[in-house]
Amino acid sequence: MSRQTNQPLQDSEISGSSPDQGRRPGIVWQWKQLIRIELALFRGKPRMLLAAIVIGLIPTLYTIIYLTSIWDPYGQLSKLPAGLVNLDQRTTYRGQPYQLGQDLADRLLKDRPFAFRTFLDEASARQAIHRGEIYFALIVPPDFSTKAVSGTAQGTVRLVESVGMNFTASVLGQRAAGDVANKLSEEIGKQRWKVILDTIQQAQSALGQLSAGAQKLERGAGQLSSGLIQAADGASTLSRYQGELATGLGRLEGGSQQLGQGIQTLGQGTQKLSGGFDQLTGGNQQLTQGAKTLAQASQQLAQGLDQLASGGTELAAKSGELAQGLDKLEQGNQQLVQGSEALVQGLGQAQKGADQLAQGSPALAEGVTALTQGTQKLAQALAQVRSALPAKAELKRLKDGGAELLKGAGSLTGGLAQLSQGSAQLQGGLGELSQGSQKLSVGLGKLQEGLGRLQQNLQTLGSKLPSVEQLQALSRGAKAVTEGATQLSAGGTQLHQGTAKLSRGLQQLGWLGGLLGLPPAGDLERLAAGAEAVQKGLDELSSGTQRLEQGVTALTQGIPSLQQGIGQIAAAVPTAVAGNLGQGESRLGQGLQSAQDGAGRLSAGLQSAQQGAGVLEGGLQTYTAGASALADGMGQLSGAIAQIQAALPKPEQLTALEQGGTQVSEGNRQLAQGLSRLVEGGTRLQTGSDQLAQGLAQATAGSRALAGGAERLAGGLKKANQGAGQLAAGAQKLAKGFEPLGAGIGQLGQGTKELSAGAKRLGSGATQLSAGLTQARAGASQLAQNNQKLSAGLGQLGRGSQQLQNGTRQLSDGLNRFAQALPKDKVQPQYMAVAVQSQVEKVDQVEKNGQAYAPFFMALSVWIGALMATFLFRVVVLPERLKRMPHWLQVVGKGFVPMLIVLFSVTVLALAVHLGLQAPLGSTFGYYTILVVGGWAFLSLILAIIMLLGDAGKILAVVLLVFQLAAAGGVFPIELSPDFYGAASPWLPLTYLVKGLRATMFGSYDGEWVRYALYLFAYGVLGLGLGLLSRRRWAYVKEHEYGPALDL
Repeated sequence: MSRQTNQPLQDSEISGSSPDQGRRPGIVWQWKQLIRIELALFRGKPRMLLAAIVIGLIPTLYTIIYLTSIWDPYGQLSKLPAGLVNLDQRTTYRGQPYQLGQDLADRLLKDRPFAFRTFLDEASARQAIHRGEIYFALIVPPDFSTKAVSGTAQGTVRLVESVGMNFTASVLGQRAAGDVANKLSEEIGKQRWKVILDTIQQAQSALGQLSAGAQKLERGAGQLSSGLIQAADGASTLSRYQGELATGLGRLEGGSQQLGQGIQTLGQGTQKLSGGFDQLTGGNQQLTQGAKTLAQASQQLAQGLDQLASGGTELAAKSGELAQGLDKLEQGNQQLVQGSEALVQGLGQAQKGADQLAQGSPALAEGVTALTQGTQKLAQALAQVRSALPAKAELKRLKDGGAELLKGAGSLTGGLAQLSQGSAQLQGGLGELSQGSQKLSVGLGKLQEGLGRLQQNLQTLGSKLPSVEQLQALSRGAKAVTEGATQLSAGGTQLHQGTAKLSRGLQQLGWLGGLLGLPPAGDLERLAAGAEAVQKGLDELSSGTQRLEQGVTALTQGIPSLQQGIGQIAAAVPTAVAGNLGQGESRLGQGLQSAQDGAGRLSAGLQSAQQGAGVLEGGLQTYTAGASALADGMGQLSGAIAQIQAALPKPEQLTALEQGGTQVSEGNRQLAQGLSRLVEGGTRLQTGSDQLAQGLAQATAGSRALAGGAERLAGGLKKANQGAGQLAAGAQKLAKGFEPLGAGIGQLGQGTKELSAGAKRLGSGATQLSAGLTQARAGASQLAQNNQKLSAGLGQLGRGSQQLQNGTRQLSDGLNRFAQALPKDKVQPQYMAVAVQSQVEKVDQVEKNGQAYAPFFMALSVWIGALMATFLFRVVVLPERLKRMPHWLQVVGKGFVPMLIVLFSVTVLALAVHLGLQAPLGSTFGYYTILVVGGWAFLSLILAIIMLLGDAGKILAVVLLVFQLAAAGGVFPIELSPDFYGAASPWLPLTYLVKGLRATMFGSYDGEWVRYALYLFAYGVLGLGLGLLSRRRWAYVKEHEYGPALDL
């Protein structure tokens, strides 16, 4: 087949057959013919070509112009006119000046976020807004700093704006006001948080002080507990010993009464002793006179030996007097028997009082010593008496000299009579002295018993009274309580100060306590209640410690007084027992012993005289049988004396008794044995006295025989010289016997004086004892009062200690909770002022405002370009020669040339945005592909609408463009639009081109642009399908009538 392409088509071509064969042309040939016809519209018509080029550039121009106008508006905010009015006045808060308004104005003018103009007042700024000179104005009111700093109200920055002038400008102004407010709030918040954190640090410091105070409270509580224990022990000990003290004082009173009675008895005995001493003195004088007389008589006897013979008659006459003397001697013997019985009874009483004497062991020891001395002296006296007895040879010589003795018998009888009278008086005085001594011994025994009990009670009381260590412990306890009270007071002061600081800090924190995690109000109230309870406990504790200190002071003052009184009593008792009483009793014993020695010596002298008389009687009885009886009587007398000596205690017994007296505590048994032996000796003494009585009876019989034998006296005169010599020797012995008697009387007087001095000392000791009892009663009374005060103080102290423990427990709980609630980490004020800071992570980079809007405006421009491309062609008009062409080929062919224009348009647009505006591309291939697919889809849909509706479809395409502007979500998220637009958005092709461009340019939607390209391709297919439904809308014209839609 051969033909020229520039010639008009023939009918055969239109019919589908080739000219040569007469057949219908093929699809490709028809396609070529249709494209040739569409392109022929530009042949020879440069305006048509220019129009096509202009239409292809319109989307690019639209996009570039619009995007460049909004490409970076936020970077040009410094050019936006705004006003600034600063009316703020300076304020002072906590000594620091603030002028936040001026600081804000300086910062805004320096940073120039907007083109601020300053105005002096609000009216001027408002007028500038009304004139359009500024878009908005920031007004700082006069009280801005005052409210913002103090926290009593919010500081306000007012924004005056003109929304009508420009809404975006008003939004920017609001944003600027918000930024200013946020920055100021941040700065003020930093300052406030700094103050708050400082307050928290102060609270932590106060908490440290509280902890230190709690530790001091704990230490003070420990010391208080120790002091209370010691004080309670002391009070309990005093309470227990008060009863014993009262009992001891009662015993002291009883012993004092017994001591008074004993002193009275001692005074009476002393008086009797004085009377006896007077009688003894008189008797001594008589004895002395008798001794002188005896000496004279011996001289006369020597001289009158020659007269003895003539004195026989007188001897016979005087024999009766001798018998009377013997009777008197027998009476003396009876008195001796009675004395021995009294001695036995006294020894029995002494044995009964052995237990009492055990308590007065010092005095007993001295008494035993005196008894030993007296026994020795008695033994010596008996020895002297026994030695003074005449031997048998002397008796014989006496018998021989009896006649000569009769001559001096008168003188001897007179001397013996005077001596007998003195001896009788002496015996009477000694009897009375013995009775007084016995009474004194009884009184002294009772006194010693009372004093012994008193000493025991004093020892018990002294052992049970608080010792020096206990008083020191009590004093230390009082000091510890005082120190504890001082520390508790200091801890209470610190607690009060810390609680005050804590309260101020919590008041400053206010509602921020919850933000910081501080304890709730209930815990803080319990903490305050604990502090208050501790304060109350400290008050009562202070009062209790004062009373305790007073009680301890009084106690420490009373106990020394009591101890002083007890010391005086204790000092007086040993003095009275071992000193005055012992000395008095010793001296009394010595005086009695001296008297006994003197009496013994007198008795020895009398015995010597009696022996001489016996010798004389023996000489006189040589004529009768009575002489032998007299000798037997003398023998029995000697045996009796021997028995008496045997009855006396042996020296070793006296030594054992003395040792037993010295070691009373260990030798009471030996003392009892010694007393038993003394009783046995007394019994033997009584037996000897009986034998002596028998001898005396025999002597009496002998004397009677002597009277009968006086007639035979003459025979014995030859031996008178011998008897006279013996008588002289007896007289000398008698004189020598009077010498120790005088010494004994002197010793007795000295003993009496010493006894009187001892009685006075005993009275002084009783006075001291009474004074000590008075001081003891006063000390006991003061001790009882102080113990009551101490008990009261301890009670109040115990209550205060209990409250202190409760308050300390509450305080400890509150401190623990508060310590746990306080932030442990170091907090920065800037972080507290801005607790949350946003951190933006961009998954896709869009740096400029124009870049963000590029996908939307590019999609919009592609739609506009596709729509305007249809304006050059008559979409539903074809030449008649193409009438028989398949309809689908007509539809596809009709869109080929507009698609070339759209392709040119999107290519230029893509290059301009990519290269001209430096828009970022995540996928270059996807970027260009999605634009081409989108342009084809938009053109397919627009052609379908026009094919279906004709030229009216162009209007619908414009309307659809406007609707897609609202529903595509290009400017605002579709979720912010009304629900209708949100529901329609997924069905609009513009939506998918916008998303596809965002995916390819920014990597949004994970860069999944292919999915959106497929959506657009589907919309293109949909457009072709809709175009096939436009068969009835097609018009066919002659070839010369076919041309462009625009008259160019």
